[in-house]
Amino acid sequence: MKHIFKILFASLMIFLVSCYAYDYSISTGVVMNDELIFSDDEMINVSMSFDYPIFDSIDGLMPRTTDVLRAEVLDERVAVINIVTLDELIPPVIVFDGNRDPLYQVFTVYRLKVLDVFKGNQNIGDIIEVRIHGGRIGNINASTPSSTHLTIGDDLIFFLNSSSIKSSPFTLASMSQAVYRFSEPSQNNLVARGINIQFESLNERNQLTLTLEDLVSIAEEN
Repeated sequence: MKHIFKILFASLMIFLVSCYAYDYSISTGVVMNDELIFSDDEMINVSMSFDYPIFDSIDGLMPRTTDVLRAEVLDERVAVINIVTLDELIPPVIVFDGNRDPLYQVFTVYRLKVLDVFKGNQNIGDIIEVRIHGGRIGNINASTPSSTHLTIGDDLIFFLNSSSIKSSPFTLASMSQAVYRFSEPSQNNLVARGINIQFESLNERNQLTLTLEDLVSIAEEN
């Protein structure tokens, strides 16, 4: 009975500290040979949802943005990161047994190759990382309905926020309004020509439209 209470208490602390709403079947786990092993075979589905600002223009997004980049998605990995210290657990594990720090949360970390820079201190050809909430580790599948999902090989425009810790991955400047794609695949070679094309959001919850004129204005101001 005490063990069950510890599990429930740990779950409550995760909610209170991180302000997320969780919905999962509780299971106990241990780490063996760098693998997360649970006492049953059930998948733990963790649904994370929270309030975030919605902007009515690209200008409204800019105060939260340190870098505006065009980049290609190279690959991805799942990580467990402390949202305060930004320390990363190696190997990435989460155990709902009352011993795991609730500040550690699941992220998918994408590696990007910079293709164009409109704002920020990156250079063309740089390799950077951006972290987005959600991912699967062992029996835990963590998802955020409002998250933006990237696909390896995509050529995208990113509005990013850099961390004060240089080694830490970037975050999106907005959960749903920070990533845009070319409206047609054939347009991905037109940026250098100065043609005023439009970009559409990668997230269906975002109603903003980004134009090349917006990007030119951002570059001129920075």
